[in-house]
Amino acid sequence: GSLTFRDDTKKVTLTLSPLKGPVVDEWGNTWVASTATTTINRQDLGVNWSQNLDSGRLVVSDDVRIENKLEWIQNK
Repeated sequence: GSLTFRDDTKKVTLTLSPLKGPVVDEWGNTWVASTATTTINRQDLGVNWSQNLDSGRLVVSDDVRIENKLEWIQNK
């Protein structure tokens, strides 16, 4: 897919976890759920601020994990 941040669009690949469910709720609706994740480098999107701690480690990592929790309901 495509990720747009500050008017800059990059291609990303999401990894979809196996579906969980199905689960039937108290109204008889059938649901399934999954999670889609990816990791991007924030500097690829122009976010390049950084600061070093006294230990030499960075305050902010370059890698940013994006996680989307998804739920689907079956049409009746």
